[in-house]
Amino acid sequence: QASAQYALGRSGATNLASDQDGLGVVVAVLDTGVAGTHPDLTPPLRDGSPRVLPGRTFVYNEVSNGGPGDVDPHGHGTHVAGIVAAARDNGIGGRGVAPGAQILPVRVLSSTGSGSSTDLAAGIRWAHQQGADVINMSLGAPSNSIPRDVASAIQNATTTVAPGASAPAVVVASAGNNGTGGLPRWPASHPRSIAVAATNSSDVVASFSTRGDYVDVAAPGVNILSTCRAGNQCSMSGTSMASPVVAAAVAVLRQQVPTRTPADVASLLRSPAVDVSTPGVDADSGA
Repeated sequence: QASAQYALGRSGATNLASDQDGLGVVVAVLDTGVAGTHPDLTPPLRDGSPRVLPGRTFVYNEVSNGGPGDVDPHGHGTHVAGIVAAARDNGIGGRGVAPGAQILPVRVLSSTGSGSSTDLAAGIRWAHQQGADVINMSLGAPSNSIPRDVASAIQNATTTVAPGASAPAVVVASAGNNGTGGLPRWPASHPRSIAVAATNSSDVVASFSTRGDYVDVAAPGVNILSTCRAGNQCSMSGTSMASPVVAAAVAVLRQQVPTRTPADVASLLRSPAVDVSTPGVDADSGA
């Protein structure tokens, strides 16, 4: 079904050599968990490593708190993970933008998809401590301010090299689905987050995509085909789907040069970006 995955072509993933796939890079997916048993997420990576690690759950009002994160009672996180790293050419579904990247599932949202800043901050800190190269957050809330614990966790993750890591983590987050006039969406609005807007198959910014001067780049986020919790493939729309496209691109950039800093990576994403909206940097699509 790769032909139905227009995000692969629009992001440039199909132009990469087969070994430019994010191998050796860990992408933490902070979400509702990841169904590690999905047939498109179970094949090992080409070096034999597991595609999805056990991860951990940080949802303090659920009995699963402290347990693994490779379960998904909701489905959102599984879809996000498949956009990043679903297996390539295995005859089951499509493929991820970076099918060689390893997923670290960090469940910070409940079975209903809700969460708290405390749980999110704990998940960010833990993912960073595990040496995650990229932290994807397809989640958030509209507000003019960022909760202090989340802001502190992002600041630390993006400026401190964790044990065993080659550089600080790159944080990628969805810009939000509140459209024109919507409040900024945190954690995307944090100055050290790469905030991602959503576009469709014609490179037009989606009407639901939140606008704002915090938006850095745009990526495909409308009718994105990826892995679903039930073990099949399905389409979803949202900046939640656009963010992992960029997180996967970051994985490839980190594979190429593991010591690239978050600032280096952000610059490499912006400088060659196709200008899809108002000429120059704009509040709809960033660069």
